[in-house]
Amino acid sequence: MLSVRALKARYRPSDPPVIEDLSFTLPDGGSLALLGPSGCGKTTLLHLLCGVLTPERGELRFDGEPLTPKKVPIGLVPQGYGLLPWKTVRENCLFAARLRGGEDAAALDSLAARLGLTALLRRYPPELSGGQAQRVALARALLMRPRLLLLDEPFSALDIGTAAEARTLCHSLWQESGATLVLATHQIEEALCFARRIAVMGPGGRFLALHENPEAGADDLRRRVLAAKLGEELRAARAGEAAG
Repeated sequence: MLSVRALKARYRPSDPPVIEDLSFTLPDGGSLALLGPSGCGKTTLLHLLCGVLTPERGELRFDGEPLTPKKVPIGLVPQGYGLLPWKTVRENCLFAARLRGGEDAAALDSLAARLGLTALLRRYPPELSGGQAQRVALARALLMRPRLLLLDEPFSALDIGTAAEARTLCHSLWQESGATLVLATHQIEEALCFARRIAVMGPGGRFLALHENPEAGADDLRRRVLAAKLGEELRAARAGEAAG
């Protein structure tokens, strides 16, 4: 179980807290979406969970032990994907696992086939599309065999068709991994598709509301969400044509 207790964090001593007095728990294999606008603390919370930032106060635990990357394998897909431009796709995928001494070329080949990356393994990040870069970042995170998987708006740079396909594939691979998932997003449909718990975040990183979402991951729910989004876009396009 992921346990967060009385968490407080700020970037500089003179700054107001970005996260203040935040507490929650998440069961093993569970999923939580952090839903809110830019600046509400979503990314900061993910960085605290993965050890990039150190909290000013509070406690982070996983299955009763202190949550640190050395003790708990943590996979992170950051905004912008964080690929190293001087390394090939293969090297990027294996980089994090190699640092932990868990490089597995056979696992990479299998995962690359699932993600459609086999033909791209010798390319470099500047040669990739946004969707391809997103899949490389996901492969890198999953090759860590994470117990905690953190996704920071992983589909925000993708067009609607690519994002829908990427969400479906990502959801399937996450479920197979059995990892506990925390997703930061400002898209309601992403939260509905992925997370059984949805936290609406406000200033100071507070949870303004916490909603249960038992239908998360259902194929028919994803179809309804996508259909509703397409309908909204079509209506907006029609309105624009009429105005023109």
